[in-house]
Amino acid sequence: MEVLIIGAGFVGRCLAARLAGAGHRATLASRHRPEALSPDLAWVGLDAADRDAFAAVLWRMQPDAIVLVHGPSDISLCEYSPDEAMRSHAVIARNACRLAPQAYKLLVSTDNVFDGGQESYTEDARPAPANAYGRAKLAAEQVLAQSCSDFLIARTSLVYGWEEAERGWINFFALALRRLAAGEVLDVPEALWNTPIYVEDAADIYCRCIEQSVNGVLHVAGPQRISRLEWARLLAQEYELDASLIHPVTAEASRYFCRPRNSCLASRRLSALLSQWPNVQCRSPGQIAMQLKPLLEGQLLISKD
Repeated sequence: MEVLIIGAGFVGRCLAARLAGAGHRATLASRHRPEALSPDLAWVGLDAADRDAFAAVLWRMQPDAIVLVHGPSDISLCEYSPDEAMRSHAVIARNACRLAPQAYKLLVSTDNVFDGGQESYTEDARPAPANAYGRAKLAAEQVLAQSCSDFLIARTSLVYGWEEAERGWINFFALALRRLAAGEVLDVPEALWNTPIYVEDAADIYCRCIEQSVNGVLHVAGPQRISRLEWARLLAQEYELDASLIHPVTAEASRYFCRPRNSCLASRRLSALLSQWPNVQCRSPGQIAMQLKPLLEGQLLISKD
């Protein structure tokens, strides 16, 4: 398959590598070439909000599938630039639907389309976003639902994994390990809950969904509901780091100030799909912490002071 991935960030790059490993041709597209892009991954410069530029890339590639995993994805920053977030997500989704009507579309959406008033949400729950990022993603979801016939809305809850500190915002797992290993204080909101999923597990699921043209709405989340505070303490224990550096704070006083209290997803579909994919896993934060430990210990400059 020829797959065009709009967005060359953390998730997009992992998915591109997974698709290439499965024998497909995957091309990442973004306005700027990522600094740490692997030479093994194909990339094209593109502002997908520019209809003509998008059309030109589609004409050259003729993709079988288009993955929408573009930004802006900094949830807090979107609160300060809501119009930009809305324009980017909705306009790019509309361009993809209008310019490539025959291609399968996979939109990586978010748990932030819900307001956090419930402990968790299944695919049939009614969206009610409480922040600008959630509203922008919901607008993109609605574009696909109204304009496309072959699409998947993959709502995902906190994708995490190890990533280099090449940008101002890295996922909570990498941030927590870096701060604690350096002997730095880690402020953690004491009442934010997620169902986080490891990036490689998410990429495996997306890859299979593309291959099998899974349609509709699918919640792609990890198997455990866990608070950020509990998660940070789990990492400190597993990696033998100083848990006293973990400082509970209110969500409003943290960089996660606009997050729903419960960003947790449950699925009525995922377990059945996973049962058909014997090599695809969906592991808990504890399992991932333990399995990555031999790989990460050499990269973490652990302070023993």
